[in-house]
Amino acid sequence: MFISYSMVQKLLIYYNNFFLSLWSYVLANSEKVSLIYNFALKIQAVSVRNIIYTAHRVTRLAITVVTI
Repeated sequence: MFISYSMVQKLLIYYNNFFLSLWSYVLANSEKVSLIYNFALKIQAVSVRNIIYTAHRVTRLAITVVTI
C-alpha cells in the first residue's frame, strides 16, 4: 500500500485535533491531569517526529522508483 502525502496530512490533522481536545480537558482539570499531559507531550513529540521521518523516507523511495 502506498502512503500518499495527503494521507499523512490527514493523519497529522487528526493527531493534532486529539491533542487539542486533550489540552482542553487538561485546562478544565489542570491539577488532576498535569502529569498525564506531560507524559502525552513526550509521546506526541516522538510520534510526530517518526511520522514526518517515515513520510520523508516514503517520498524519497517514491522519487527513486519514478526516476528508475
